[in-house]
Amino acid sequence: MTGTVSASQLYGTNFDNPGTLFSVNQATGALSTIGATGTVLGDLTSNPSAGTVWGVNIPGNQLYTLNVGTGAATAGPVITGTNPAGGPAFPIVSIAYDPRTSALYGNTSVPFGGTTADTL
Repeated sequence: MTGTVSASQLYGTNFDNPGTLFSVNQATGALSTIGATGTVLGDLTSNPSAGTVWGVNIPGNQLYTLNVGTGAATAGPVITGTNPAGGPAFPIVSIAYDPRTSALYGNTSVPFGGTTADTL
């Protein structure tokens, strides 16, 4: 992996297709372009100990791993099982990593008028 990930580093992306990965200056909020991700990513999370940054492609309900040196996103697994109680599948829109348990969590979002609760 080119580049390094640390607990004090903040990354962001836009919703364009293809998207762009940015480094965020936490003191000023200024963005520095790292590079094109090659896909649309809706949320990011990281495991600083392993140097890993993940993003989620909301339309495809797919996890990606990001290269923080180039911005390139590598496709990972398609996320399944997001249709609680046999209802319609909702995409994962938010992800979070728990360093204590090494678990990666995802949260769905119910559209307005939806009948199923969000899932974590």
